[in-house]
Amino acid sequence: MKIRERIRDVVEQSLDARAHQIGVNAELLSAIDRCSRATEEHDRTEFYTALLQANLFVAIEEHPQRWRFGRAEENACPVPLKGCMATSGKRLLTVFTDAAAMRNYFAVVPYWIEMPGAAYLKMIAPLDFDELVINPFDPKRKMLRPGCTVTRAEVLELARRIAANADR
Repeated sequence: MKIRERIRDVVEQSLDARAHQIGVNAELLSAIDRCSRATEEHDRTEFYTALLQANLFVAIEEHPQRWRFGRAEENACPVPLKGCMATSGKRLLTVFTDAAAMRNYFAVVPYWIEMPGAAYLKMIAPLDFDELVINPFDPKRKMLRPGCTVTRAEVLELARRIAANADR
């Protein structure tokens, strides 16, 4: 077995172990599932709470030098996020509840960081995007986790509320 394959296997096993250790953001996944069946707008309240409290896996273009592997340091530097364009022309940002969902989406696992949900929403609020997609999946592969979208308006309102609470 080549060294590259061995390293890939070790990394994948450690990511899987980490996902099980943190409970794969169970509350967020449950809230996403319930939210997908909700009929009323107020039914997203539980989802918003779980999103703010979750640790999210964020795919990035490159690994910033002043960051420790896999975890963001507060105010270290701008994060080069991986975004994508939908066939409809919408600009999308993607985020994942765990490493397995991220690996299922990307053909080659990118650099990534784990970040608190509230910090992530504050970070992306000023960016130019249309929707945040949680646990997107490649239609060619089996969907591993439930997913959903958060509109830009929702992200802006959540970030505004987070900032307001921080000022108290």
